[in-house]
Amino acid sequence: MKVEDVTRFSDRAGVAEAWERFLAQGEAQGPYSLERPDGSQVEILYAAKANAPWPGSHASLLVPVEEVAAPGEDDRLDVDQALVEAGFVARYAPG
Repeated sequence: MKVEDVTRFSDRAGVAEAWERFLAQGEAQGPYSLERPDGSQVEILYAAKANAPWPGSHASLLVPVEEVAAPGEDDRLDVDQALVEAGFVARYAPG
């Protein structure tokens, strides 16, 4: 799926610019409103990482706002850790 596929119709005009910013910065996070196929909406928190787990592939975590335990708690939105747990990559401690 593409970001446009789940973005509210009223927000789709800004997706291309936001996507370019995401690729340039290498990551993004924050609140987002998703639109379901039936037109209903769900508020989520997301974290995304460009070129992860490999170049040209981008990983995102989406968590419904009501499932986040506490405001500002972002350990559930650790993209690298989610990829490790999914078996896509291994994380090695420096040294």
